[in-house]
Amino acid sequence: MHHVEQKCVPLFGATSKSHIPVGDSETKDTLMYFFRGVVSLAQVYYKDDLKKGIPIRAVFITSGNFWDDSLAALEKLSWSKLKSSKMEISYARDGLLRLLEINSYNKEKNIIKKYFK
Repeated sequence: MHHVEQKCVPLFGATSKSHIPVGDSETKDTLMYFFRGVVSLAQVYYKDDLKKGIPIRAVFITSGNFWDDSLAALEKLSWSKLKSSKMEISYARDGLLRLLEINSYNKEKNIIKKYFK
């Protein structure tokens, strides 16, 4: 069965020593700003797709890492309707590099390793 869904995916470029905070819907560069703010905007933008039954899903990708409280928030979100049927709710550095390698995006993987140390 083919699942059609709109995916809202930010790629947050950061070094391996950077950590993404949970934050809130008002604070930029945080998980909750994306999941509550940006996803809400996507729901407005894709309102016609929503009417057709095409859901909006969210995936937060970073070349950095997440704080423990961010990981706890992501765990809760992974059980929500925002989780994609084909992807995880998030990918931090190691998971992103594995995802790129599995899908033969070696050039992109090497760029991240070189420029986002």
